[in-house]
Amino acid sequence: MEGCGKKGVKAAVIISAGFKETGEQGKMLEDKIKRVAKGYGMRLIGPNCIGFINTDPEVSLNASFTKGMPKSGDIALGSQSGAICVAMLEYAKMRNIGFSKVFSLGNKADLKRK
Repeated sequence: MEGCGKKGVKAAVIISAGFKETGEQGKMLEDKIKRVAKGYGMRLIGPNCIGFINTDPEVSLNASFTKGMPKSGDIALGSQSGAICVAMLEYAKMRNIGFSKVFSLGNKADLKRK
C-alpha cells in the first residue's frame, strides 16, 4: 500500500483474506492498510473480496478471481459476499443473463456506516 501511495495510485483492490475476519492480528493489519490508504487519498475495495468486473466492451476488465468474463448486460451485481457473487455468476451463465458490473466489498475497510 505504501508503494502504491508513493506512486500516486488512486484506488486498490485487496482480494487476499487474513484480515479482521481472522482475529486481532488481522484487524491490526487491516487498520494499518486503512491508515495508509487514507494518508495517500487512496480508495480501497476489500480486503477479503472477489474484486470487480466491468463488462463494458470499451473496458472489458476482470480484476477478480472468478472464472472467465461474464456476458455483458444491464444488471450490476454488488455484494459483501464474494461467495454470493460467484454463485450468481454461475446461475446467470446457465440462464444466459449478462452483467454490466460485478463486485464484492469483502471486509468493507473503506466504507463507513452513516
